[in-house]
Amino acid sequence: MSIPTKTVQMAPFAPIEDAHGLVDAWAAPTDVEVYGWAPPTPSPAMQPIEDNRRPTTVDLDLYLPSVHGQPRAHWTLPGMGTFEQVGRTASYADGPWWPTAGAVAQLRRIEG
Repeated sequence: MSIPTKTVQMAPFAPIEDAHGLVDAWAAPTDVEVYGWAPPTPSPAMQPIEDNRRPTTVDLDLYLPSVHGQPRAHWTLPGMGTFEQVGRTASYADGPWWPTAGAVAQLRRIEG
């Protein structure tokens, strides 16, 4: 039995250089199969906000069959809008019992 997937679009972060230096840009989006998404679950790594520290805000966890995406990639989810990936995609495929466990990307909503 396979887990059903949904198709979303992912545009990799690909800055370009112009006369003023590097400019934020994204490559053309491609279709990527995902299992789904949900609000993030609390993590033991989450820490309280301290002085001179910027917390990372995550709006959704994106569940993938395999590792896709990269930091700052843009993900467009049906009916949800566009989100930017926060950090690297976490792979769960390295465990001894479930080598095809999938991956999770953390996303932050893009507004404006």
